[in-house]
Amino acid sequence: NLKNINDAQKELIRAAKITVGELQQTLVLNWKSTNEDGKLTSMEIAQLRTKLLEKTVERLSTPAYTLLQAASVDVEGLILGVGESWIERIKQQAATAE
Repeated sequence: NLKNINDAQKELIRAAKITVGELQQTLVLNWKSTNEDGKLTSMEIAQLRTKLLEKTVERLSTPAYTLLQAASVDVEGLILGVGESWIERIKQQAATAE
């Protein structure tokens, strides 16, 4: 049973990483380019968090989502944590490339 929970968490992590990349390409780059300081506003960040949660859950299979909930995993917290970690990694890679 623990293996199934672990597999469901891995599926969630993959889905969150894909979603972060998608949002980076479809929203973040555009929003940053239209803001004078090149940074996201607090409202844009809130919208991204909401979209990250929604789109990641959409990508997650129903059995995985149900299993994580049954195991009392903080699905929202896990998604947001993965998202923040992946964003930090993207920033570090961009800084290294410059």
